[in-house]
Amino acid sequence: MIAVFTLNADPITQAELQAVLACMKEKHFSCGMIRIAEEGILSKEQRIKLVQLAIRPYRKLKLSEGTPCDEIIAIDPVNEPEARAGAFNLAARGTRQYLNDHGCYYEEIVTASCKPHRAAHSRSTADLCRELALAHHLNGERAWRMGMLHDVTKIKEDDWGRSLLSVYDPDKLSMSPKIWHSFTAPLVLKQNLCLKDTGILHAIYHHTLGDGNSDLDRILYIADKCERTRGYDTEAEIKLAKQNLKEAALLVKTEQRTYLKEKEGIHA
Repeated sequence: MIAVFTLNADPITQAELQAVLACMKEKHFSCGMIRIAEEGILSKEQRIKLVQLAIRPYRKLKLSEGTPCDEIIAIDPVNEPEARAGAFNLAARGTRQYLNDHGCYYEEIVTASCKPHRAAHSRSTADLCRELALAHHLNGERAWRMGMLHDVTKIKEDDWGRSLLSVYDPDKLSMSPKIWHSFTAPLVLKQNLCLKDTGILHAIYHHTLGDGNSDLDRILYIADKCERTRGYDTEAEIKLAKQNLKEAALLVKTEQRTYLKEKEGIHA
């Protein structure tokens, strides 16, 4: 017996995959064909790719190609909204790397994790990260993803940050709560987003203090302080950054220290 399972797969989640497998076992289907909905946030091609990655270990599951079947079964989109909001740990296991490598749902994650003005800042930071990376012949899309994610925990309450840092990074509790998001974001991104890119995680960890030494570290630090929605002219710093990241980072850090002397306790 052959069944066709219809899914949104936006993205396909581990719960959905388990529901398909459980139904296959319960009804003794010899083959399960996966049919993808036409419309979704991701393109159909991307969602097909996610399903291919998810079902790769299961020889009885295939993509539907119009094969005659004995039964059509709709699978509820279990956990899909949560996955799109940043819980990639709910996505099917074989898909999580792809989701991060391609920045899937990063717009949705920023919208869910940030207030509107912070989301706009994150998008502008991401665009400048890409611009600076390309100027130095680096991976622009990787830099864009870094910029999008850098403030995902900034909205969190101090008590939440204190609870997390007390376990994973207690030394940082002596610093201002205004910069704790630098240290909590990598923890959340590793746990919830299943992000394994150590370069991105390192840059986010160091983006408020500007104490990182890699090109990615400097790009994010500069872009965070100089992105074009800030309301002040930063084109000179951006021009310098396209020529020399190290010098630009030092300049921005000097300017930041001056600003903090005037506005003590404020970390942007």
